[in-house]
Amino acid sequence: MRRLSRAVLIERARAGIFLAEGRTTEALAIYRKAAFLLPAEWRNHWVSAECVRRARQLYRRETGSLDGFDAWLAKGEATALASSATAGFEKCARKLPEFELRSVDGKLWRLADLKRKKVFVNVWATWCGFCQEELPYVQRLYERLKKRRDVLLLTFNADDNVGLVAPLLKRRNYSFPVLFAKDYATRLAEGDSSLPRSWIISKSGILALELVGWFPTGESVETWTDKVERLIDSLDAPPSPSPRPQSPSAPHTSGTPARGLEDAAQLH
Repeated sequence: MRRLSRAVLIERARAGIFLAEGRTTEALAIYRKAAFLLPAEWRNHWVSAECVRRARQLYRRETGSLDGFDAWLAKGEATALASSATAGFEKCARKLPEFELRSVDGKLWRLADLKRKKVFVNVWATWCGFCQEELPYVQRLYERLKKRRDVLLLTFNADDNVGLVAPLLKRRNYSFPVLFAKDYATRLAEGDSSLPRSWIISKSGILALELVGWFPTGESVETWTDKVERLIDSLDAPPSPSPRPQSPSAPHTSGTPARGLEDAAQLH
């Protein structure tokens, strides 16, 4: 419960940052998302209630009334239920730009190295507490995917002091690839430096799915990795074959037709 409450506080702080930047649409969406991070039996907890209060205040400020607020807020609960099935990933559609990034072992990586592969990317830093909670899951996912020729797992490190990275990897026995990519990752996230963050990239180089933050829900490592691997497999999957048209001579049959931290800004 404490970890989930911290996750809500972090999301609330992100909303405050967007609000300070004048990005009210994003701030509203994050307040709504944060309000439903806790399990249903804990939705009256003050951290969730405060997100709802701020969302209500901002909604009224932006629209001039609270008409439609309850219906708008209810969509957050529906999104939370759908998000559970997708491990929290949400759809996005951004092209992966060219890059040249050096990894912790000295290898130079380029966009061409990802050609014709689906890619899971996790962005993390040594100073990020939630990243440290998430990385064991990422390591397990890497172990499951590393022998597949159609899928690649990479991590982007966002540390200023890259000298801290190798000792942590050795201490925790992590073997996943690590690319130093602080500026590039921020660019991919359209200026949002929130951590941790994960993307699933299609074979055509499109950031198709995105997870911002790490929201522990009590799932085991295996349950989480099962969900993520299914999401990866769902990308670029061939469409289901269309039903064959019925022959004119065939007899007619009837049928049925067949989603801690202090706020950077306060609302007043």
